[in-house]
Amino acid sequence: MPFHSTPAVVLNCQDFGELDKKVALFTRDFGRLNGIAKGAKKSKKRFGANLDLFAYVDVVFFEGHSSLARIEESSFIRPFKDLTSDLLKFSHASYLIQLVDEMTGERQKEKSLFEHLVYFLTLLDDGSPKEDLLRIFEIRLLGTLGFKPRLDGCFKCAQFPDGRKHAWFSVARGGMLCARCAKGLEDLLPVSLDTSKVMRFAQNLNLQSLGYLSFSKQVLSEFKQILPAFIHYHLGKRTKSGDFLNKLSHVRV
Repeated sequence: MPFHSTPAVVLNCQDFGELDKKVALFTRDFGRLNGIAKGAKKSKKRFGANLDLFAYVDVVFFEGHSSLARIEESSFIRPFKDLTSDLLKFSHASYLIQLVDEMTGERQKEKSLFEHLVYFLTLLDDGSPKEDLLRIFEIRLLGTLGFKPRLDGCFKCAQFPDGRKHAWFSVARGGMLCARCAKGLEDLLPVSLDTSKVMRFAQNLNLQSLGYLSFSKQVLSEFKQILPAFIHYHLGKRTKSGDFLNKLSHVRV
């Protein structure tokens, strides 16, 4: 039975029986992985707190006889301690990992998405929670998983909308429409040309530069309407962590 070692982020960890823990991991080399850590509740040397939520760790596992991998040991790369001690940071981080957990298939290898998740959790742990980062992560997640919105012109006529006119975004069709082609269609969201340009820029910018992006109020407002709605469409449901973030933002105001 070969052992495997890979960096991973802990998506979920819960007690399993008297001594064990059931763990959901998003790994760099194997994608989303579900496993059992035998004796994790008593073995501080092998596991300690390094299976806690959000932990960035190196894990060693092997394939068991069930669908669950056997987690043999885990060691910290970075614990992301601030993410569990600050409510807003916790809420933002929970949204990021829920998107990864629910939008990726088990053992679906997504190395680029893994690098994005670690990078954005690091930004969040080191700095202040910003809605801009949530929207950028959504943009990159959609692109990485093959759901990149089409924003390089109207998807019906292929013409780029006139800058003097408003354009529209169709969640069901995954792209932008000019005002002429949008006539008679329902469930469309307004999108300015500034927003479409910024989104295309964020789709293509190198990873290490993403943390420096910030958006105008109009762009951020349109992103907040378009991106979660597009994600909900592909998931077939709303995310609990996203709904909680919305409630929390209203309370903070």
